[in-house]
Amino acid sequence: MDLEEAWNFVENLLQAKESLNLAGLKMAVEKLVADDLLDAVYETLSYQIEQSIVNSVLPYIFQDANCTLPILVTKIYNQAKSHRDAVQPLILLLDSLKCRHELAEAVQRTYRIEIEFSHQHKITELAEEFYSKAYLVCSKEMTSAEDLEESNCCPCELSPCQCHLILLQMSAITENIQELGLFQNIIEDVLFGIARAKIKERVSTTCASSYSKTLINDLTEWLNNDLIGWLDKVTVNLDGSEILSKERLMYYLYDSFVKLRLDEILPMIIDYPDSRPSFEDLHSVLPQTNLRKQLIVTIKQVYESRILHPGVTTTDILTAYIQSIQAFRVLDPSCVILEIVTEPVKLYLRSREDTVRCIVANLIDESCEVLSDELTKGTSDQDTVDEDNIGEGWQHWLPDPVDANPDVSSKARRSTDIINMLVNIYGTKELFIKEYWNLLADRLLSNLSYTTMWEIRYFELLKIRFGETDLLKCEVMLKDVTDSKRLNTWINEELQKTNNELPFQMNALMLSAQYWPTFREEPIELPAEMKDALTSYTKAYETTKVNRTLKWQPHIGQVEVDIEMDSGNTVTFKTSPVNVAIIMAFQEQGMYTVEELAEKLQTSASVIRRRISYWQSHGVLKEISHDVYELNKDSSTSMIHEPIEEEVLESATASSEQQKEQEFQVMWSYINGMLTNSDSLPLERIHSMLKIFANAECTVHELERFLSKKIREGKVVCAAGVYKLAS
Repeated sequence: MDLEEAWNFVENLLQAKESLNLAGLKMAVEKLVADDLLDAVYETLSYQIEQSIVNSVLPYIFQDANCTLPILVTKIYNQAKSHRDAVQPLILLLDSLKCRHELAEAVQRTYRIEIEFSHQHKITELAEEFYSKAYLVCSKEMTSAEDLEESNCCPCELSPCQCHLILLQMSAITENIQELGLFQNIIEDVLFGIARAKIKERVSTTCASSYSKTLINDLTEWLNNDLIGWLDKVTVNLDGSEILSKERLMYYLYDSFVKLRLDEILPMIIDYPDSRPSFEDLHSVLPQTNLRKQLIVTIKQVYESRILHPGVTTTDILTAYIQSIQAFRVLDPSCVILEIVTEPVKLYLRSREDTVRCIVANLIDESCEVLSDELTKGTSDQDTVDEDNIGEGWQHWLPDPVDANPDVSSKARRSTDIINMLVNIYGTKELFIKEYWNLLADRLLSNLSYTTMWEIRYFELLKIRFGETDLLKCEVMLKDVTDSKRLNTWINEELQKTNNELPFQMNALMLSAQYWPTFREEPIELPAEMKDALTSYTKAYETTKVNRTLKWQPHIGQVEVDIEMDSGNTVTFKTSPVNVAIIMAFQEQGMYTVEELAEKLQTSASVIRRRISYWQSHGVLKEISHDVYELNKDSSTSMIHEPIEEEVLESATASSEQQKEQEFQVMWSYINGMLTNSDSLPLERIHSMLKIFANAECTVHELERFLSKKIREGKVVCAAGVYKLAS
């Protein structure tokens, strides 16, 4: 056989319709091998296979609008099988001749280039459509075609039902792909995309807005039993697949769960402790993801956008802060996340003027169960270390995360309780003790029944935490109330015995002025009846306490007064002495201007305007023109009604700004003396001398502001940072 005949014999190998002449094939191959033309044969056969695919397979598959993945795989499988069968004798012959060749690989490579690579988008589209339906069919866990056909809700959404056919096609496709060696990467990518969508859908439907129970175990069980079980059926080699590995799917499940919880982090914080199971789930899965940094950033953004702005009250911010402390201790027992994310909250709270007051008010408020429980515990149990148990649990010890503050020890970070964290907002307990002192004064003055049981309870608990010495003034205040109850009873009894009984019942609180906060000033001239009663009470007190007397605060307290209208109706009000003085003035004269009332009661017009609105709102007085008031005598249109609740009493103590101003006025005498004796002094020197001689508690910045005020008043001059008296 010459070379041309040998070449034609092999070239027509793929078109052979009859039985192959193996002897002729052997002679042709030997001739081609001898002339070193075997590579040319490979190229020719590859070209013929390529043309066969282009002319026979692709037009049928990719121009057919009804083409599906099963049709595609079946057609390619049949065509590939025919090509493999055609070249198989040649492969066997080359193997017998021990000729090195890559004919089988060439056929495989040709199919991959012409179909898998060139039409990847179309194959992906068909695979997504088929496997999405296949998952729905398998997820019903129906074991027979009859069950599938009888189902009211057919998952394949086809009429007539083809669920059973889809199950059969799914198995056939898996076998054909395994034998062909094609489409595995495409199918794995499609299956992973479907798996991700199903994981995300499952996490969303199962966990969204559900915080009261742990859910991660249910999700993990679903992934292992349902999703991975289905992938095992439709994948050629699931165990060897990097794309569809169990670890990767589990990671995406955890990732989706954490991201969902990040979107709901604020409602979870607000719902704590009901949402504790959700934080426990986060604690278990967060280390398995790379979302720790994103979690910290998200929480900070949520705080800044939804909590830390003027539209939210300080009480609400404190509530969120306290619940954040509890929740993040569950999420991260090392408390590093808590330390990082709450730093902006502490800075913002420090900038609000009423933060300390709100903290102290919540601390002694029974409705705030968290702080009440913390206070009841006294000193945190974690603050003390049991030396006998230091070594226990060492095998479970873990280092702090890399983002932990190296200046704070792990023990200190974990052991600080909620109350200590609130105190540490300002870094000192003096501010809280002072605010408690003011708040206790208000609570005692508003308690007209002398009942101090709850106040004593909270006082004793605070004394355990902050120490007895710092709360000495508060102890004296509580003793004043107890002594006042005894003295008040005795004085009233003595007045009855001496036939000097007061025209109305009166109870008083006798306070040790040095131990109580400064009271706010609101001068008022009380009616004669009230002044006479106070005078009689004072004389009775002086009889009991020799060399001591009473200095009344007439604007503080509460009076119960009955008002009889022209219609005959009598209405009882419980209000402040200032309000009573205003309405009693109308007994003498039916109409007053604001200026006339202010002059009569020896107070300012602003006080009258503010106070008279109480009677106007209850329909007792009416404004007939600007700043002119008279009794409302028209009973038919009167809006008078008896108040259901008592009037909310104003704070009896001066504000912190007023108290600070009074303290500086006291310190001004010291400053004046310093500058007189030393001619001139720098700011730091004045501050240090005030701390020594006047026991001043002001900061350098506060002192500088006070001296700036004195400069504007022309009493002090400053040059080159040195202060001296103005000449």
